[in-house]
Amino acid sequence: MYLFQNCVLPSGDLLLLSPYWAHRKPEEFKPERWEKADLVKNVFLEGFVAFGGGRNQCPGRLEKQTL
Repeated sequence: MYLFQNCVLPSGDLLLLSPYWAHRKPEEFKPERWEKADLVKNVFLEGFVAFGGGRNQCPGRLEKQTL
């Protein structure tokens, strides 16, 4: 179990990180950018992006979604 900002993350749970926030200015190593994360405010902010987005979307996404 892990406690982060009054949110309990049970052992074995899956934790997803938004690619949008994870890759902003990736050339800069700034771990402090995550110090003030607001877990409640940002829950499902951009939705689940399992197949990527924009020009880089998975070409098989529509086929998989219809199964």
